[in-house]
Amino acid sequence: MAGPRRSTQERRQQRGRNAAFSLFITSGLLGRLLEEELDSSGLTPNDLGMLSAIGMPGGITPSALAEQLGVRQSTLTTRIQALVDRRLVRRVSHPVDGRSYQLELTAAGTRAWEDAAAALRASLSRIERALAVPIDDVEEALVELERALRATLEDGTAS
Repeated sequence: MAGPRRSTQERRQQRGRNAAFSLFITSGLLGRLLEEELDSSGLTPNDLGMLSAIGMPGGITPSALAEQLGVRQSTLTTRIQALVDRRLVRRVSHPVDGRSYQLELTAAGTRAWEDAAAALRASLSRIERALAVPIDDVEEALVELERALRATLEDGTAS
């Protein structure tokens, strides 16, 4: 005879899992999938994320990029320079604040981003076909998790 039904949380704890560990594993698996999809493009998953954020109309400042990506600005310095060195991104004067600059995609950066976006769409289609729940439910949960993480960091309750 089977024992009482355990909650999802109890099953995860028994396996040594929690939401943070599940996200860590998921991130690694997504990274592997994207690396495979992007292999011929010469871009990494980090490059694609950066180009996606920088590719928004009107450019973006390094501080706004850090905020959008949820990382410290110092973390981006080397990554930005690498994209500039590869002529995928350029620095342009900020239209209002002369002490600052914005990042924009170059023509080569736009082409690389568009080509990589096609690979990303292929990956997302493969993932969606393998999901047992609607992709919209997953996206809603991820948006809510991002909101909660940002709120936690802003409240200073993260240790």
